Amino acid sequence: MLEQKNAWITSQIVLSSLIVVLSLFTAYISYERSLASSAQLRQNTAALRELMLSTSSETMANANYQFDLSNYSDAELATDDIQKTKYEVRYSEELQNAIAKNIDEPFSDEYFQKIFAESEQHRNEAEILFAAADGYSKRGNALQQIILITTLGLGFVAWTSVIKNERNMIRIVFIAFACMTLVYGVYLLTQVPIVQ
Repeated sequence: MLEQKNAWITSQIVLSSLIVVLSLFTAYISYERSLASSAQLRQNTAALRELMLSTSSETMANANYQFDLSNYSDAELATDDIQKTKYEVRYSEELQNAIAKNIDEPFSDEYFQKIFAESEQHRNEAEILFAAADGYSKRGNALQQIILITTLGLGFVAWTSVIKNERNMIRIVFIAFACMTLVYGVYLLTQVPIVQ
């Protein structure tokens, strides 16, 4: 009875089935790995674009702040109303609103928040995209580990097919290892992080 069971376990049908299942599973995992890699690249590219836009916006905001500061200082030092008005009309909308709220402290935190708002928005978006790219990277690494394990299983099956004697203990051990790599690969697939 045990011999019949061993003969069935080591039969060509079992070997062929293992090869097909391991190959299809490895191909599926490889496809998922390539999707994760593509998504990581897209997220990184988008994040770098947002970071570039943030830097550009920050540079413009700094220039606007310097322009406001220069005009405000010149208006404060102006000797007559005509000269003062000449500088005041150059104020940015943010500075005009800040003066309307608090004439004694126009360059308040609120002023800086408004003038740097676009830069901050792009920076926050970049951080979200970089976090998503990191998630896809972790997913891809986990999938790559499964590919290595299932490839090892395919190697065991390949060696098993070389051994002609179906009752050979090594053949049984290799089939058992191949089955274990498949089961372990499926288990690892359930542990792969999903990127939201």
